[in-house]
Amino acid sequence: MKIRLTVILTVAVILAAFLLIEKARINEIDDHCRKGINFLQEGRYMEAMGSLEKALRIDPDSKEANAFLGLCYEKLGQNEKALY
Repeated sequence: MKIRLTVILTVAVILAAFLLIEKARINEIDDHCRKGINFLQEGRYMEAMGSLEKALRIDPDSKEANAFLGLCYEKLGQNEKALY
């Protein structure tokens, strides 16, 4: 019984740690996207691209970061890159 409880508690701690790490990762992506969107709205396209690319280094599949990065490319007249 003691071993079973120890195993359950260990699994619970590992799961909680994983969830905290994932939440931190999501928050970091959101922060970079938010900064990128703010820069984009201010017309600071290169800075926006930098923030959005940071988000994409964490999560290359981020639809939000990819969409706004494409908009940056479009604003800079780099339409071919905007389509990727």
